[in-house]
Amino acid sequence: MNSASKRGFTLLELLVVLVIMGLLASIVFTFIARARQSGGDAGVKSNLNTVRTQMELYHTLNGSFGSAAFVAATCPAYNAGGTNAFASDKKVNDAIAQATLNGGGINRCESTTSTWAVAVGLKTDPAASWCIDSRNVGRRVNLTPTAAISGAQCN
Repeated sequence: MNSASKRGFTLLELLVVLVIMGLLASIVFTFIARARQSGGDAGVKSNLNTVRTQMELYHTLNGSFGSAAFVAATCPAYNAGGTNAFASDKKVNDAIAQATLNGGGINRCESTTSTWAVAVGLKTDPAASWCIDSRNVGRRVNLTPTAAISGAQCN
């Protein structure tokens, strides 16, 4: 009489369980990556809202957005003696830098003495930007930051 019973799982059963666990893990990691990217975009929007507030404070205190226009280019580094709010206002400069870090790593600034605009690339879509300007515009633009601004306004 053979009364020995088998205990445990067969190799095939273990492999099936491992495959299922691997599939579930890949699905979870995909959702985590998307959430992280969406969080980066939320950081861009939040920091650019800070820029908007600071630019209005700068204008209230100084009567303009700077003594000289800033031609559309990568946003300048902080310079206390700068001739525009992007460079001379530390809070504006820090918020743009943080938005750029949260987003796609590319930014664009442009200003005149009476208008301004900032665009930062989005993490979820490298071909799109979040753009704000002195007209109180704040929106997604389906262009890279280098093309999202013209005439110190969002396109």
